[in-house]
Amino acid sequence: MSLTKESESAAKVTESEPPVRVEDPQALTGHGISLRALKRYGRAIDAFNDSLSLRADDPHTLNARGITLAMVGRLDAALADFNRSLELDPQQPDTFNDRGVALLQSDRTQEALADFDRALKLRPEDPRTLQNKATALHAMGRLDEALEGFDRVLELRPDDARTLSNRGATLLALDRVEDALADFEASLRGRHDDGHTLHSRAACLEQLGRYDAALTDINRAIRMSAPDNAMFGTRGVILARLGRYDQALADFDRAISLKADDAATLNNRGVVRAKLEKYTEAISDFDQSLALRPGDPDVLVNRAASSERVGALEEALADLKRAIELRTDDSAALARRGIVLAKLDRLEEALPNFNLSLELHPDQPDTLQDRGIILGRLGRYEEALADFDKALELRPDFPGPVYNRACVLSLTGRIEEALDEIRRAAGIDPQYAEMAAEDDDFENVRQDAELGPRFAALVS
Repeated sequence: MSLTKESESAAKVTESEPPVRVEDPQALTGHGISLRALKRYGRAIDAFNDSLSLRADDPHTLNARGITLAMVGRLDAALADFNRSLELDPQQPDTFNDRGVALLQSDRTQEALADFDRALKLRPEDPRTLQNKATALHAMGRLDEALEGFDRVLELRPDDARTLSNRGATLLALDRVEDALADFEASLRGRHDDGHTLHSRAACLEQLGRYDAALTDINRAIRMSAPDNAMFGTRGVILARLGRYDQALADFDRAISLKADDAATLNNRGVVRAKLEKYTEAISDFDQSLALRPGDPDVLVNRAASSERVGALEEALADLKRAIELRTDDSAALARRGIVLAKLDRLEEALPNFNLSLELHPDQPDTLQDRGIILGRLGRYEEALADFDKALELRPDFPGPVYNRACVLSLTGRIEEALDEIRRAAGIDPQYAEMAAEDDDFENVRQDAELGPRFAALVS
């Protein structure tokens, strides 16, 4: 968003304050503009007040004071000035634009959009107003229209760094991640030290799996910016992707200390706490996130996973039921519900959930393994082996299906093949040898006169 600058001459100021005739309202207004350019906002407002005490109905001064009030966060007072200025002169495209910006900052997006349209009717093709309108459309979720708006600004102002950054944000929201990255990189060629755009590029790089590069960008953005909850939240996500969970948790804590009602960051902190096996604290985070954003299916699934870990299976099942009602094509939620039902020994109910999950996404080695386990427990051994084989086609170094193949082979009397599969699983991950030592599925291998000693040697 951009507030209108009155004139080029007003912007060219020095650190010294020029003398001003106190009885001249025009001079006082110009003095206020100069003070504002020096970021002396309180004294600028005083100068505008003095000017208006001499000429109360000057729309130009009212607009100038409104801009300054908006810059210090006094949006209601700013809007009052813009309103009065437009009552006095309704043909001011700059003031419609500036009031639109203040309305946008006040989350009155529909009204802001109307003001930008009024400004453009008076002065079509104004790049600043076109950009602000596109920003409003983005905020309203009208992303394709926003993209058209930013495209038009770039036709008028090619290579404008700020517009490139804004268009990149819209492209990212449209999941056009590579295109967004190109815009952020082009923007940064014009503004190397822009923390906002560095943050946005970091978010792109994270989505593309380029975590080290993303971390470099977000670290730079944080160093050059005021404390910002979104930046700490983004760095927390990147650190979590890198498996640096304690550092991620510290960043999420910092983000939440700056903005306690951030539902997304509360969810992300819950995910990291679950990774650290702090399941009760994770559930608390998911509870808070859902209180702020009820019915978020991702958070419901995350809470279900932590509830499952603490043995609250019925609570997990309730969350998964709700998540699937909200998003019927959620293959992960369906698979998770199958796991919870299996833990409740409701195997016949569990199986259709795995089937539906795999219909939606057939190439899920974990879900294929889980369905194979259920089929094995139901005595459908050949179907179980087929699922384990398919899982291993997708991920050849996945030890779980190898071990579960061994279980099924043992249960069906193919004990020599079972022993070979135990050896193969243990070669990938030695913990499977320890598991086999206690697993009742291998009782017939233990009791075999020839293979029993070899089994004992393998698992010892």
